[in-house]
Amino acid sequence: MTLRATIPRLEGVLALVQGEDGLIRVEGAPPRSMESALAGRSCMDAMVLTQQVSAESGVSHALAAVAAMELAAGGVEIPSNGKLLRDMLHSLSLLQAHLTHFYFQTLPDYLPLGGLADYNGSLPDVRRVARGFGDMSREGWTRKGVLPVFTRQDADTLTEHLVESARVLEILQRMMAVVGGKHPVVMSVVPGGVSIHLDEEKIIRLDTLLGETEDFLTDTVLNDGKSLLRYMPHLKSLGRGVPGFISMGGGEESTLTIPKGAFYQGRLVPLEGKILESLTTSFYSLPPTPGETANAAADPAKKGAYSWVKAPRFQGDPMEAGAIARLVITQLTGTDAQAAKNSMLIEETLGVALAVANTVGGRMLARLSEMGLLVSRCRSILEKLEPGQPAAKDGRKVLGASGEGTGAIEAPAGALQHKVVLEDGIIRYYDIISPSTWNGSPRDPKGATGSLETALQTHRPNLASGEGVRLASQIVQSFAFSAADAIQ
Repeated sequence: MTLRATIPRLEGVLALVQGEDGLIRVEGAPPRSMESALAGRSCMDAMVLTQQVSAESGVSHALAAVAAMELAAGGVEIPSNGKLLRDMLHSLSLLQAHLTHFYFQTLPDYLPLGGLADYNGSLPDVRRVARGFGDMSREGWTRKGVLPVFTRQDADTLTEHLVESARVLEILQRMMAVVGGKHPVVMSVVPGGVSIHLDEEKIIRLDTLLGETEDFLTDTVLNDGKSLLRYMPHLKSLGRGVPGFISMGGGEESTLTIPKGAFYQGRLVPLEGKILESLTTSFYSLPPTPGETANAAADPAKKGAYSWVKAPRFQGDPMEAGAIARLVITQLTGTDAQAAKNSMLIEETLGVALAVANTVGGRMLARLSEMGLLVSRCRSILEKLEPGQPAAKDGRKVLGASGEGTGAIEAPAGALQHKVVLEDGIIRYYDIISPSTWNGSPRDPKGATGSLETALQTHRPNLASGEGVRLASQIVQSFAFSAADAIQ
């Protein structure tokens, strides 16, 4: 008998399918064909339209797209303020995604909604909601298989922090609006920089807003993650993925110390050689050129296929992307002292080396500890910005450009790459490899699975039981997985 389970609270629709052999495969809804939809359009459309792939990583898609366009045009000069503001947008988008993911996507697997009925804290808004829940039957809104393991005090604290996180997200949203015009689809990313006038008032406003969030983002959230692991020690070893890691860095023009590279076969290597995408078990017809899958036609009847996700491979092997991958590669390069402290925290908490800490608990701590690093980067950027100086230079050469460019950057969930071929400013070819494509990839011709399927096969939770679905959800959520991002 084949079992199916849909994972809740994800961006996009993701189904796990378990056969009689116990193996779990990752499926999803058919693609929206963003890559083929861009063909024939102006290059300027890519910075906006690719943000629709994912709200959580839309800013990273815009930055990867504009970098690809600039490189296809032979390079475009970007002023210092433009580089810094792009880095600010990038850092803020990661903060916002990490915060949303922990409290609104991850925490519900551990802190059941039913616990609200017993809330005994001091926040009046939460007490009002708790009274409403207290009048209802718990069976109607308590998720099956989720047990309240926290003490009453710790449950109340987590609930209050969840409410507080909404206020912090609202502040981050205002900061994004200052730099990006609006969010989640920012409008200020253009060839040559960022299309805003930077004055002293904007810098002061950003500094003030950052100060209002700093303690929560650097201390509170990380402490909540540590608390979760104290109550749920099984997360320290649950869901270990593949042994390889990949990071695309901060972008070609970035001022940030986010290294680009791969941890491959036990050592740090540069990202040399072509990244290929296998279609062996994906519902697409084979493309005319090996390794290039843009515009490949959907073929739901394809024999042996079971997934709408493609299978990118580095040097022929699957790689894990995400905050844990960034941390492994940053630690090996020795480029950031704060990253070294974060690495030590994870190793001490999990009791294993960082290179094998890509478990549910390790991914969680990597993401939450990265938030303090991101706040420090935002603070550093604000100190370097020069009011009154331009944030963009003329990037109109992109409009008539012919050439090929690849833009790569780290999205919240990991490595992101855009590849474009332009002809007189018109897009003739477009290919996107997103972090959830790396992590959620199906079997390749060698039978190797992506990191998510590898993590699921290690434990093979029984999808026929509530406990099994809960464990599967915990593994999927640990990747900050986005089905929309994985299936363009």
